[in-house]
Amino acid sequence: MRPSVKSWRWLSAMAVSVLLLVSLVPIPVSEITQDGGDKLLHGLSYALLMMIFSLSWHRPRARWVAVVFSLALGALIEGAHWWLPYRTAEWLDLLANAIGTMSGTLLGAIIPVSWFCRSNEPPPGNDSF
Repeated sequence: MRPSVKSWRWLSAMAVSVLLLVSLVPIPVSEITQDGGDKLLHGLSYALLMMIFSLSWHRPRARWVAVVFSLALGALIEGAHWWLPYRTAEWLDLLANAIGTMSGTLLGAIIPVSWFCRSNEPPPGNDSF
């Protein structure tokens, strides 16, 4: 059974919470964060976040609000890294966040919402935005 749009919206709130938690708490450095592997994680994280947003809000205006929110979230998190002694802020991380946001937006626009959401949901034009 496919989840409802409301379920996707709860998932999007949880995804933002997890992203904030993982981005702001001290985490031991692993091998994946060396040699640019963290940039891949940044891109994939924001791509996944935007795909979840695309399933949560269907109208084009709502999706653009989600894009701006995702870009601002990435910038705010990188800005917070300047003040955290156990984190480092990098412009390339911000770029990876933006590339992930745009990739997730594109994938979210290509993949039909009906694959992931119940067919008895209201039409996409009934978003709260």
